[in-house]
Amino acid sequence: MLKLNFFNAISAKSAPTDESVLSLLVKPVKLRIILVRHGETDWNNQNRLQGSTDVPLNDKGKLQAEKVSTFLKNVPIHQAFSSSLLRAKDTASIILQHHNIALETRPALAEIHRGHWQGMTLEEIEIQYREQFNLWRKHPHRLQNYSGETLQSASDRVWTEWHNLLNSSQSQLKFRNVLVVAHEGVNRLLLCRLTGLSLSKFWEVPQHNTALNAIDYPWGIRGMSRVRVKNFVIPDNCHY
Repeated sequence: MLKLNFFNAISAKSAPTDESVLSLLVKPVKLRIILVRHGETDWNNQNRLQGSTDVPLNDKGKLQAEKVSTFLKNVPIHQAFSSSLLRAKDTASIILQHHNIALETRPALAEIHRGHWQGMTLEEIEIQYREQFNLWRKHPHRLQNYSGETLQSASDRVWTEWHNLLNSSQSQLKFRNVLVVAHEGVNRLLLCRLTGLSLSKFWEVPQHNTALNAIDYPWGIRGMSRVRVKNFVIPDNCHY
């Protein structure tokens, strides 16, 4: 069982800068996971629920991934994983263009399956499924009776895969950085677990397109974790 430490060095409250985040990322640590949300898609633009539907990046999403790639080009990355959905896989591939490592896809990192809501806009869901929609927005952890995954079942799936990734990231290297590219819901669920938040706080963990998060394991996977960066979006005037 992993022990958790709720220390946050850089967060939205401390107004991180590109210099402060980059200076942290280049400092070696026994194990660091750089967790990224995929770039923008047309469905993001349309407020259309994607879930497990395989929607590709749009042009803006590709540019966002290029920006992350440039930002991380001098940060060592020793291993990389992504969801098997195109928008995450392509974001990861673009980020890795400055790193000579292979990308491994993991289906268990796919976005929360939203059943018959997938492909619908938020406005359409609110009109057609008002009671369920209101529950989802106000008490997302209580939404049970619909055709998609519950937050609890998705959280269990993703958390099991997180442990699998940690175990596969052990090596003889003294320091190791691992890139993981996933989805808004997946990243929210992981950060809730890592910071000790209940699933009722799901909406309080923002994840914008290509936002960066950094989770450190200074003493390896059997020690405490530290969420060092949360939802950092690289500014347009970034000085990397």
